[in-house]
Amino acid sequence: MMEARAILDSGSSASFVSERLAQCLHLPRTNQNTRIMGVAGFVSNSARSIATFRVSSVHRPAKKFAVTAVVVSRVTSDLPLQPVPADQKWDHLSGLQLADPSFRQPGKIDLLLGVEIFAEVVLHGRRCGVPESPVAFETQFGWVLAGSTSSGSPAQVVATHHAMLLSVDDLLRRFWEVEKIAIKDCHTPEESAVVDHFKDHHTHLEDGRFSVPLPKKNQVKPLGESRSQAVRRFLTFERSLHLKGQFPEVRTVSDEYFTMGHATARDSSISKHFYNEVIIAKVKRQRGTLHTYITTAS
Repeated sequence: MMEARAILDSGSSASFVSERLAQCLHLPRTNQNTRIMGVAGFVSNSARSIATFRVSSVHRPAKKFAVTAVVVSRVTSDLPLQPVPADQKWDHLSGLQLADPSFRQPGKIDLLLGVEIFAEVVLHGRRCGVPESPVAFETQFGWVLAGSTSSGSPAQVVATHHAMLLSVDDLLRRFWEVEKIAIKDCHTPEESAVVDHFKDHHTHLEDGRFSVPLPKKNQVKPLGESRSQAVRRFLTFERSLHLKGQFPEVRTVSDEYFTMGHATARDSSISKHFYNEVIIAKVKRQRGTLHTYITTAS
């Protein structure tokens, strides 16, 4: 058994014990890597072990509390940060059995008791004094003090003891956030438009396939004028057919295209930019078979 100075911290999700105290008491340890996060998300180095032990008040040694604490090289700086003048007297503390009678003098802190132990040891007693005087809280260890004092110039160092243990999930998430590489969209504007068209217009068929209408370009380059050239070729070929006596057969083929609905007459009043099939039939007889070839123009 050994006396040690401790602080109660309702903002800490874990308890901590200094390496010095753990070695002096020869505390049994369990290996466990622990990351500790404090104010502003600052993450300290990993603690490698935890220890389980019991604590009690010097005033009530029979009352013991089980503590599981993370072993760290140093719990915090010496507290208080500067001595509290002895001439400061607070009447509301008169007659109280303080957990730490030497609270005025800075000293080593070897133990921080987190919220789990804090909830067990705090009682209902409370005493308040004049402004700029500490408030006394009754605990199982005796009365403890918290608050400000009117002691000279303010300290240039602020001590804070809030701590939170990071879970494995948080550590993995932080790792991936650091290692995550931004994926750049390599699609051209035209490719992106096609993808959006599919998302907006596709349907899922019963056989599992997808159906989507063909996309149309918003800006289409003119195809150019080739109709006059095709007509010249047509007239030249027509004269050749008359000379060879093959025109009636070709005329029959072209008429079939209209009667069977494969071709229709175009309205000449619409824009000149259109896709037009001009029938230019090349007639070849191979073993009695008639072959026709169709060309197009715009």
